[in-house]
Amino acid sequence: MSENVELTGDVLLERMGVGTRKSYYAGRGAKLADLNGKNLIRAYKILRDEVSQEAADQFTKTVNAIRELSACNFIDAMRRLYANGWQFDQSVLQPGVEYSDMSTHAEAFGIVATTLGGMRDRDETGSIKWYFREDLEKLREESVEE
Repeated sequence: MSENVELTGDVLLERMGVGTRKSYYAGRGAKLADLNGKNLIRAYKILRDEVSQEAADQFTKTVNAIRELSACNFIDAMRRLYANGWQFDQSVLQPGVEYSDMSTHAEAFGIVATTLGGMRDRDETGSIKWYFREDLEKLREESVEE
């Protein structure tokens, strides 16, 4: 990674292995296939090592505060967390509404269609957060041992 690339919300998403196109994840709900302990810990370490421990702690607060930890909600939250100087507050959790291009209209239609059709019944938020907490605890134990 080039040192002159600013660590934005989108750069963090890409480096942790999460796509930045919300339309890819639209209507899928919170799934371990999209977010899990490994990629959330990767983001935590990137923030800790390249921004600050405080930014990593704010990231943890954000993850824990997201009610449904779907990739779409997470993408919105990371973009807002960055825009807010890597500081968590309730504004980071506000749902994103973007009307910048045609893909967002298709994305919105997809979300409505899958929600009304009952396809969005998969919510693995509890598991995603559990794995993140477990992996974070292991990371902190390793830090203490060093």
